Parts: sequence; structure tokens; C-alpha cells
Amino acid sequence: KLIPQITTDTIELTVTETTPAIKGAPSTQTKDATTNTGLTLRVPQFIEEGEEILVSTTDGKYSSRA
Repeated sequence: KLIPQITTDTIELTVTETTPAIKGAPSTQTKDATTNTGLTLRVPQFIEEGEEILVSTTDGKYSSRA
């Protein structure tokens, strides 16, 4: 059985809306995304709708894939 990891510095959210990735775009290029909580933030081009991401609770910025 998996035990959920609880952290105070990040929260796991689901991307509900974003534009498709641009093929050949540099990994440092970002795009807008909206999460299941309504938060809008910038994410890397490779992030797609439905993906789980980790967001910093201190500044509301993308941290990593979940």
C-alpha cells in the first residue's frame, strides 16, 4: 500500500487547460496553464492537459511533474 507524501513546500495539482506543446521548442520555453483549483501559472512546453504537477506553495510557481 502506498502512503501519500505530505509536504509543505509543494502541492500536487492537475493541469486542466493549456495549449499543445510546440514541437522543437526549447525546454526553457514556457506557456500558460490552468489547474483544477483555477490557478493560472507558467509551465514548460512539455506539460499537457491532465498531467499532475507540483506547484510551490511559497510562490505559486511550477516546480516539477508529480
